[in-house]
Amino acid sequence: VYMKDKYLIIATVVVIGIAIATIISCLKKSIYKKMLIAMQMNDHTAFLNLTNSKLTQFLYSMMWIDSMRLEEAIMRNNKKDVAHYLDNLSKQKLSEKNAEKVYGQAFNYYLSIGDTVMCTRWYEKIKELKNDRFKREFDRSYNIYVEKGYKFLEDMLNEIEYMEPSKAGVHEYLISLMYANKGDAANAKKYKKLSEEHLQQLDEEIKEKHKK
Repeated sequence: VYMKDKYLIIATVVVIGIAIATIISCLKKSIYKKMLIAMQMNDHTAFLNLTNSKLTQFLYSMMWIDSMRLEEAIMRNNKKDVAHYLDNLSKQKLSEKNAEKVYGQAFNYYLSIGDTVMCTRWYEKIKELKNDRFKREFDRSYNIYVEKGYKFLEDMLNEIEYMEPSKAGVHEYLISLMYANKGDAANAKKYKKLSEEHLQQLDEEIKEKHKK
Protein backbone atom coordinates (compact mmCIF):
# COMPACT_ATOMS: atom_id res chain seq x y z
CA VAL A 1 0.00 0.00 0.00
CA TYR A 2 2.83 2.35 0.92
CA MET A 3 4.49 1.85 -2.51
CA LYS A 4 1.19 2.48 -4.30
CA ASP A 5 0.69 5.72 -2.35
CA LYS A 6 4.28 6.74 -3.14
CA TYR A 7 3.79 6.20 -6.89
CA LEU A 8 0.44 7.99 -6.75
CA ILE A 9 2.06 11.02 -5.12
CA ILE A 10 4.88 11.04 -7.71
CA ALA A 11 2.37 10.74 -10.57
CA THR A 12 0.27 13.57 -9.09
CA VAL A 13 3.32 15.82 -8.74
CA VAL A 14 4.34 15.12 -12.35
CA VAL A 15 0.83 15.88 -13.64
CA ILE A 16 0.67 19.10 -11.62
CA GLY A 17 4.13 20.07 -12.91
CA ILE A 18 3.08 19.51 -16.53
CA ALA A 19 -0.15 21.48 -15.96
CA ILE A 20 1.75 24.43 -14.45
CA ALA A 21 4.32 24.40 -17.29
CA THR A 22 1.48 24.37 -19.84
CA ILE A 23 -0.29 27.30 -18.16
CA ILE A 24 2.94 29.31 -18.00
CA SER A 25 3.68 28.58 -21.65
CA CYS A 26 0.17 29.69 -22.69
CA LEU A 27 0.41 32.87 -20.60
CA LYS A 28 3.80 33.75 -22.11
CA LYS A 29 2.53 33.18 -25.65
CA SER A 30 -0.53 35.33 -24.95
CA ILE A 31 1.53 38.22 -23.54
CA TYR A 32 4.04 38.04 -26.39
CA LYS A 33 1.22 38.07 -28.97
CA LYS A 34 -0.37 41.11 -27.29
CA MET A 35 3.00 42.88 -27.32
CA LEU A 36 3.45 42.25 -31.04
CA ILE A 37 -0.06 43.55 -31.76
CA ALA A 38 0.60 46.69 -29.69
CA MET A 39 3.87 47.25 -31.59
CA GLN A 40 2.20 46.74 -34.97
CA MET A 41 -0.65 49.11 -34.01
CA ASN A 42 1.89 51.64 -32.69
CA ASP A 43 0.04 51.57 -29.34
CA HIS A 44 2.83 52.65 -27.03
CA THR A 45 0.62 52.88 -23.93
CA ALA A 46 -0.71 49.32 -24.32
CA PHE A 47 2.84 48.06 -24.90
CA LEU A 48 4.17 49.79 -21.77
CA ASN A 49 1.29 48.45 -19.68
CA LEU A 50 2.17 44.93 -20.81
CA THR A 51 5.91 45.25 -20.11
CA ASN A 52 5.29 46.90 -16.74
CA SER A 53 2.73 44.35 -15.53
CA LYS A 54 3.69 42.16 -12.59
CA LEU A 55 2.66 39.04 -14.51
CA THR A 56 5.01 39.85 -17.41
CA GLN A 57 7.88 40.58 -15.04
CA PHE A 58 7.21 37.32 -13.20
CA LEU A 59 7.15 35.22 -16.38
CA TYR A 60 9.98 36.88 -18.32
CA SER A 61 13.51 37.95 -17.46
CA MET A 62 14.28 41.68 -17.32
CA MET A 63 16.77 41.15 -20.15
CA TRP A 64 14.00 39.80 -22.40
CA ILE A 65 11.62 42.62 -21.41
CA ASP A 66 14.23 45.31 -22.07
CA SER A 67 15.05 43.63 -25.39
CA MET A 68 11.37 43.92 -26.40
CA ARG A 69 11.28 47.53 -25.16
CA LEU A 70 14.34 48.24 -27.32
CA GLU A 71 12.68 46.76 -30.41
CA GLU A 72 9.56 48.82 -29.81
CA ALA A 73 11.59 52.01 -29.28
CA ILE A 74 13.44 51.36 -32.55
CA MET A 75 10.11 50.91 -34.35
CA ARG A 76 8.97 54.30 -32.94
CA ASN A 77 12.36 55.79 -33.85
CA ASN A 78 12.58 57.29 -30.37
CA LYS A 79 16.28 58.01 -30.01
CA LYS A 80 16.05 58.80 -26.29
CA ASP A 81 14.28 55.52 -25.43
CA VAL A 82 16.61 53.51 -27.68
CA ALA A 83 19.63 54.92 -25.83
CA HIS A 84 17.96 54.25 -22.47
CA TYR A 85 17.18 50.58 -23.15
CA LEU A 86 20.57 49.98 -24.75
CA ASP A 87 22.14 51.36 -21.58
CA ASN A 88 19.96 49.05 -19.46
CA LEU A 89 20.90 46.02 -21.55
CA SER A 90 24.60 46.91 -21.52
CA LYS A 91 24.59 46.78 -17.72
CA GLN A 92 23.21 43.23 -17.72
CA LYS A 93 25.28 40.09 -18.15
CA LEU A 94 24.49 39.14 -21.74
CA SER A 95 25.24 35.79 -23.33
CA GLU A 96 27.33 35.93 -26.50
CA LYS A 97 24.20 35.32 -28.59
CA ASN A 98 22.21 38.06 -26.83
CA ALA A 99 25.16 40.45 -27.08
CA GLU A 100 25.27 39.85 -30.85
CA LYS A 101 21.57 40.65 -31.10
CA VAL A 102 21.70 43.82 -28.98
CA TYR A 103 24.95 45.21 -30.41
CA GLY A 104 23.77 44.45 -33.94
CA GLN A 105 20.44 46.19 -33.35
CA ALA A 106 22.24 49.22 -31.92
CA PHE A 107 24.67 49.46 -34.85
CA ASN A 108 21.94 49.08 -37.48
CA TYR A 109 19.66 51.59 -35.76
CA TYR A 110 22.30 54.30 -35.54
CA LEU A 111 23.40 53.54 -39.09
CA SER A 112 19.80 53.99 -40.28
CA ILE A 113 19.58 57.47 -38.72
CA GLY A 114 23.06 58.50 -39.87
CA ASP A 115 24.63 58.78 -36.41
CA THR A 116 28.20 57.76 -37.26
CA VAL A 117 29.50 58.55 -33.75
CA MET A 118 27.15 56.03 -32.13
CA CYS A 119 27.72 53.61 -35.02
CA THR A 120 31.41 53.66 -34.22
CA ARG A 121 30.77 53.14 -30.51
CA TRP A 122 28.70 50.00 -31.12
CA TYR A 123 31.03 48.78 -33.85
CA GLU A 124 33.84 48.80 -31.29
CA LYS A 125 31.70 46.67 -28.98
CA ILE A 126 30.89 44.27 -31.84
CA LYS A 127 34.62 43.80 -32.45
CA GLU A 128 34.97 42.52 -28.86
CA LEU A 129 32.69 39.54 -29.63
CA LYS A 130 33.96 36.06 -30.54
CA ASN A 131 31.94 35.26 -33.68
CA ASP A 132 34.24 36.19 -36.57
CA ARG A 133 31.57 35.62 -39.22
CA PHE A 134 29.18 37.94 -37.37
CA LYS A 135 31.86 40.60 -36.97
CA ARG A 136 32.84 40.39 -40.64
CA GLU A 137 29.35 41.46 -41.75
CA PHE A 138 29.63 44.61 -39.66
CA ASP A 139 33.20 45.24 -40.88
CA ARG A 140 31.69 45.53 -44.37
CA SER A 141 28.86 47.83 -43.33
CA TYR A 142 31.17 50.05 -41.30
CA ASN A 143 33.67 50.37 -44.12
CA ILE A 144 31.02 51.09 -46.75
CA TYR A 145 28.63 53.37 -44.88
CA VAL A 146 30.76 55.05 -42.21
CA GLU A 147 34.30 55.10 -43.61
CA LYS A 148 32.97 55.52 -47.19
CA GLY A 149 35.51 52.94 -48.33
CA TYR A 150 35.70 50.04 -50.78
CA LYS A 151 37.95 47.67 -48.84
CA PHE A 152 35.71 44.65 -49.56
CA LEU A 153 35.05 45.36 -53.24
CA GLU A 154 37.17 42.56 -54.70
CA ASP A 155 35.90 40.02 -52.15
CA MET A 156 32.27 40.77 -52.95
CA LEU A 157 32.86 40.76 -56.70
CA ASN A 158 34.33 37.27 -56.30
CA GLU A 159 31.42 36.15 -54.10
CA ILE A 160 28.71 37.04 -56.62
CA GLU A 161 30.45 34.89 -59.23
CA TYR A 162 29.17 31.85 -57.31
CA MET A 163 25.71 33.17 -56.47
CA GLU A 164 22.43 32.72 -58.31
CA PRO A 165 21.45 36.07 -59.89
CA SER A 166 18.29 36.38 -57.80
CA LYS A 167 20.34 35.91 -54.62
CA ALA A 168 22.97 38.49 -55.56
CA GLY A 169 20.83 41.63 -55.28
CA VAL A 170 21.99 42.78 -51.85
CA HIS A 171 25.63 42.10 -52.69
CA GLU A 172 25.28 44.06 -55.94
CA TYR A 173 23.75 47.00 -54.09
CA LEU A 174 26.71 47.09 -51.69
CA ILE A 175 29.10 46.78 -54.63
CA SER A 176 27.41 49.78 -56.27
CA LEU A 177 27.95 51.79 -53.08
CA MET A 178 31.62 50.81 -52.96
CA TYR A 179 32.12 51.87 -56.57
CA ALA A 180 30.44 55.17 -55.70
CA ASN A 181 32.81 55.55 -52.73
CA LYS A 182 35.68 54.84 -55.13
CA GLY A 183 34.47 57.52 -57.52
CA ASP A 184 33.62 55.05 -60.31
CA ALA A 185 30.18 56.35 -61.35
CA ALA A 186 29.81 54.01 -64.36
CA ASN A 187 30.22 50.80 -62.34
CA ALA A 188 28.17 52.23 -59.48
CA LYS A 189 25.28 52.75 -61.91
CA LYS A 190 25.80 49.32 -63.50
CA TYR A 191 25.63 47.37 -60.23
CA LYS A 192 22.77 49.46 -58.87
CA LYS A 193 20.73 48.50 -61.95
CA LEU A 194 21.70 44.82 -61.58
CA SER A 195 20.73 44.96 -57.93
CA GLU A 196 17.29 46.39 -58.68
CA GLU A 197 16.66 43.75 -61.36
CA HIS A 198 17.77 40.82 -59.19
CA LEU A 199 15.93 42.01 -56.06
CA GLN A 200 12.79 42.28 -58.17
CA GLN A 201 13.44 38.76 -59.50
CA LEU A 202 13.84 37.47 -55.93
CA ASP A 203 10.60 39.15 -54.88
CA GLU A 204 8.75 37.47 -57.76
CA GLU A 205 10.24 34.06 -56.86
CA ILE A 206 9.10 34.44 -53.25
CA LYS A 207 5.57 35.40 -54.35
CA GLU A 208 5.47 32.41 -56.66
CA LYS A 209 6.47 30.06 -53.83
CA HIS A 210 3.69 31.42 -51.62
CA LYS A 211 1.14 30.66 -54.35
CA LYS A 212 2.10 26.95 -54.31
